[in-house]
Amino acid sequence: MSDVVLSRPSRLAAVERARVLLEGSHVPLDRLARLVASGGHAPIGAISLLDDHREYLVAAHGVRQRDLPLSESLCQHVVNADLPLVVHDTDKPTGVVAYAGFPVHLAGAAVGAVCVADQVARQWTTAELNAVSDAASVVTAMLAEHDAAHTTAQAAGFARETAGLARDTAGLARHAAGFAPEGADGPVTTDSRHDRTLMDAIREAARSRAFLDALLGSLDTAVVACDQDGRLIMFNRHMRRITGDVEHETPDKWPGRHHAHHVDGRLMRTEELPLVRALHGELVHSEPMMIRLDGEPDRYYLCNGRQLRSDDGEVLGAVMAVHEVTGMVRAGRFKDCEMAVARVLEDDPTLEEAGGEVLDLVVGALGWPWAELWLREGSDLRRCATASLAPHGHATGNPPAPGHALARRASESGRPVWATGDGANLAVPIRSAERVLGVLTLFADTVVDDEREDLARLLSEVAAHVATYLERRRAAELAQALARSKDEYIGLVGHEMRTPLTSISAYTDLVIEDPDLPDDARTMLAVVQRNAATLRGIIANLLDLAAFDSGHARVQLNPTDISDLVAGVVRDAAGRATAARGDAPVEESWSGRGAPPPVTTEIAPGIRVAADVPRLRQAVDNLVGNALTYTPGTGSVVVRLETAGGLAVLEVADTGIGIPVKERSNLFGRFFRGRAAKSAGVPGSGLGLAISRAIVEAHHGTLELLDRPGPGSTFRVRLPLA
Repeated sequence: MSDVVLSRPSRLAAVERARVLLEGSHVPLDRLARLVASGGHAPIGAISLLDDHREYLVAAHGVRQRDLPLSESLCQHVVNADLPLVVHDTDKPTGVVAYAGFPVHLAGAAVGAVCVADQVARQWTTAELNAVSDAASVVTAMLAEHDAAHTTAQAAGFARETAGLARDTAGLARHAAGFAPEGADGPVTTDSRHDRTLMDAIREAARSRAFLDALLGSLDTAVVACDQDGRLIMFNRHMRRITGDVEHETPDKWPGRHHAHHVDGRLMRTEELPLVRALHGELVHSEPMMIRLDGEPDRYYLCNGRQLRSDDGEVLGAVMAVHEVTGMVRAGRFKDCEMAVARVLEDDPTLEEAGGEVLDLVVGALGWPWAELWLREGSDLRRCATASLAPHGHATGNPPAPGHALARRASESGRPVWATGDGANLAVPIRSAERVLGVLTLFADTVVDDEREDLARLLSEVAAHVATYLERRRAAELAQALARSKDEYIGLVGHEMRTPLTSISAYTDLVIEDPDLPDDARTMLAVVQRNAATLRGIIANLLDLAAFDSGHARVQLNPTDISDLVAGVVRDAAGRATAARGDAPVEESWSGRGAPPPVTTEIAPGIRVAADVPRLRQAVDNLVGNALTYTPGTGSVVVRLETAGGLAVLEVADTGIGIPVKERSNLFGRFFRGRAAKSAGVPGSGLGLAISRAIVEAHHGTLELLDRPGPGSTFRVRLPLA
């Protein structure tokens, strides 16, 4: 340990002056030491001065000994280095085991320390260390005020007798305490009451200033004040963190010095500064302000200020309180960014457009200079989009940043990854369930610790939106691929099977017309003929569905009397059903044998709709034919047609086998056939209802199954009136 610092004459003189000032102070120093111990949650708190051979405790709590030799002093390390000393464990079996001390200054020299101590090992918290640091600042400020008070008194001509260079320190202590100074012939009593009154006023002002400084220092709000000329005269510690040490600066230097900006990024002119406006008499309320420093994130504040006047109306200056709202601004900006990303992706842009727009929004919201979007391709990652932001500007096309390694780490871990070094880099995986679809990477020159959690949360929300978008695109691509496969399959069926079926049917028709054909051969050919016709019908239905799906189906809508159309369909369907079932007894039910059920029609005349007659006839025929096919002869079928609410409403109701609730969701699907129909052996392809719905919807109508009690089923068609 070097003794050069401790024995420096200027420092020792400052130590002696500090001792005199503190001993003559009316501030309850022992109470302050107790407050220091309380703030540090420690059993011992002290304010000490250190000369070149001992440490003297000016005030103490929890310890009786007031003098310590240098060999036992930890304060000497604080003073010698002029830096705080924090010790969690001295490894001593007894005495002071844990210590935290902060230097006290006078006239630019470290004269002592404010400290807390404990007799057991401990970890000092940040809050505890801040309390000790604040107390050291208060004592330093108090010494400066007391010293300035004495200097002012001397300069004014008061206590002239104390100005001699040979003045003894005991006389100075008495003078600081309010007694008359010693002259060559004893105490000087001339104007002593005047002198004491002035010194009392100076001491009271110093105490008030020290109290005010301590009070302002304890506030969480930044406070600044200026005098009537605009010179900055008062800052608390929170304001100094924003602006630095700027006391006594004039307003013309503020804008460039304080980096004060409007929230849109424009530098504030002198007359726009909230404190200047308050000095000129404006009541400033919740005025937004941004502080922008190179290499640091922008900080946002709300300012409240007002002019200060004396009782007689004289302008004394202005005061302003500054509340930081960076967190609120950042949260609002992040939420706006997330919503904007969701809107962009809802429009279903191309992958390249989506990636660029999303990254532009993110770098704009965060103010980070570079962002990348990586998508997984097999076992590797491909960078598909980038965005960059010029300092305090808009997206640019700067060269790409190397983010592949960082992206791979996030992809492999499935969690956000921070990488710090010269700057701050963040990678967030784009997840869908257990799969990682890609990675968002961002790069910045710097990032403060309190932003990390918010940034990771925002990027995770953005990544979730991107994941939903990617899954939606993947589902759409799969649907398109499936549609292409289906079209190819239907094309194969339509073109590769229809031709041979046509040949089979043609030759069968020729052979079956031969009068010399044996009866058994004729019977077999009739089966071939009937099944070929069934296959041609299925192929025709598949081609119809493909045409409706692709939008290529031609529907020529013309005003049509749907009443006549429905009546004709019912007649034809009933005739076909009778022919198909033959003359078998009714009790042989709906399995294809026996008489068909009776059909009742309730058709209002003259109802007209816009219709493609062949197509609409096909749809109605499917519904009526199904009702007749799946209803036993003992049942009934009712066909109703009426108008309601500007619509033609057709209902086909039967008392047949019905449709179980669990099968209804698949009813209009292709090739779907109910279990009861299969069990009964009723023939069919399962395409009729799918085609009927496609035809009705092409007529701008609806087809639905009604949920009604009782046996059977009721289908309803609604079409706009012509």
